[in-house]
Amino acid sequence: MSGPVDVAVEQVYRAEWPTLVASLARWTGDLDRAEDAAAEAVARAFETWPRDGVPTRPGAWLQTTARRGILDRLRRDRVAVEKLATLAGELRDEPAADSVSDPDDPFGAVRWSDTAAEDLLRLVFTCCHPALAASAQVPLALRLLCGLTAAETARLLLTTESTVAQRLVRAKRKIRDAGMVLDIPPRAAWPDRLDAVLTVIGLVFTEGHTAVEGPGLVRPALCDEALRLAALLRGLLPDEPEVLGLSALLLLTDARRDARTDGDGLVLLADQDRTRWRWDDIGRGLDLATRALRRSGDRPGRWVLQAVIAALQVQPAPDREAIVTLYDRLADRTPSSAVLANRAAAIALARGPAAGLAALDGVRAAPGDHRLLVLRAELTAELGRRTEARQLMHDAVRAVRNDVERRHLQRRLDTWTHPGA
Repeated sequence: MSGPVDVAVEQVYRAEWPTLVASLARWTGDLDRAEDAAAEAVARAFETWPRDGVPTRPGAWLQTTARRGILDRLRRDRVAVEKLATLAGELRDEPAADSVSDPDDPFGAVRWSDTAAEDLLRLVFTCCHPALAASAQVPLALRLLCGLTAAETARLLLTTESTVAQRLVRAKRKIRDAGMVLDIPPRAAWPDRLDAVLTVIGLVFTEGHTAVEGPGLVRPALCDEALRLAALLRGLLPDEPEVLGLSALLLLTDARRDARTDGDGLVLLADQDRTRWRWDDIGRGLDLATRALRRSGDRPGRWVLQAVIAALQVQPAPDREAIVTLYDRLADRTPSSAVLANRAAAIALARGPAAGLAALDGVRAAPGDHRLLVLRAELTAELGRRTEARQLMHDAVRAVRNDVERRHLQRRLDTWTHPGA
């Protein structure tokens, strides 16, 4: 792709894919059919929009094209005559989705008449069905909600493309063979799926906040979808600490979106222009983090802990030792390489680079994960070991897939290679 229309088509695809698949899945009750129809509609857009121009309402164009494609296939299948009649009637009668969220708080607790958000939440709950292997739930959700390829999902989850592809095939086969209903389960079943649902929403936001690959750092549509899903879940479970914690974390993190880049590229947290932060969202996030911590008692969960860390990080003078203590508790609960790396970074800020490097002893980066390499490089450089730092950063530059991040890391490497530059 090269032309401005091609770029616009790509942006529309990234923005519209989640609601497109979710609404088609609800409409047909068939995940495979929904995904196939969505993919065909997007492929047709890539073919026709560069020639005819991007429609005024591209999302509606994709919905109509996908649904007509489904109806055309059903017309060729005599067994599906009854289903065809039902869907054709629904296509004629169905009103457009209409959100009744508070216009002054776009990510407040969304009420149930927000059809698009309800479709998305239904899809999330289906992807997190307890009958599906836990290892398959998140890849399936990232494929259906974000439109990520197996390769993109593998890099986000720090695994291999073949592993992701196998998990997706098995998950879809399980859904089809077991006849799983695409619906929001009864309230009694929510606890069994809640952790997986929160993980999925968190990962959707992660991909939106820092895209695994591509020309842009942020995928705003995915950030917004994750915020909407978190708000909808908060409306259903207003007193659940982990739900409040996730909502707080997303608001506090996304509030810095506009300040993360400038004309020169990526801007690190310590260097960001705080006047560009959205302080109304930070206020809501701080309130939610406080409520989450109060409701969690003496054993806060991982989302509450991360929310409180984010709340401390937006303070003008963060309590570094308090952040380390919170990361200690988070690492006890979730000792992933990402959490351990963040803990080491917090220790370095509180106690110096040598202590940070010591905290990284034994932490192994997953294949393709450049973040641990970057942290080791930065701490090693602070200790004056520039040759070692350059090699680590060189490896990180080779591993990173996002263009904005790559340029930032390359500039950092250049300053160590050519100090006068």
